Amino acid sequence: MDADYAKTVHLNLAKDYYEKGQIDNAIEEIKKVLAIDPTDVQSLRNLGSFYLLKKRYKEAKIEFNKVLERDPNDNYARQMLSDRSDLSEE
Repeated sequence: MDADYAKTVHLNLAKDYYEKGQIDNAIEEIKKVLAIDPTDVQSLRNLGSFYLLKKRYKEAKIEFNKVLERDPNDNYARQMLSDRSDLSEE
């Protein structure tokens, strides 16, 4: 399986799991995408959001900071880091 195809398969599985409320499975699929392409900003954003849903705030903060390292103008990551008090705490 080539990398682009594998990435698409894992993205689609993550979306399906998310829509079914199976966030832990969605996280695992997004991690597989990031193993293929660690610079995929949308996947980093999704992983941060999935961590928020699981109340894994420290991990969410790490992922949103990775987004900003790759795209300092990413409004979603900026908003998540500035508007959420649970992400501003250490």
